[in-house]
Amino acid sequence: MAANRVVEKKAKSRVGVASAVNDSDLELLTGMGNCHSVCGEDFEETVRMVSSARGLTPDVVKARLNRLREVWGESETYRALRARLPDDFPF
Repeated sequence: MAANRVVEKKAKSRVGVASAVNDSDLELLTGMGNCHSVCGEDFEETVRMVSSARGLTPDVVKARLNRLREVWGESETYRALRARLPDDFPF
């Protein structure tokens, strides 16, 4: 609960909209890293597996990953989670 407020506060200060990024978005990026570290698949297959596990379409997963990059791209949290994935993943 407290983590959700921290994420919301940071998102509000970065883009002026409290709902821009939430815990589930950060969990999505964590899931991408976990999935890739286990399976070692390419971007499209990793997105397919994560989207299936989360009950989302691949397009929704890609859009949320891009939004994360736009809003959090400079944060240490984002960079640490993103570093778990190959540089050629397009987000």
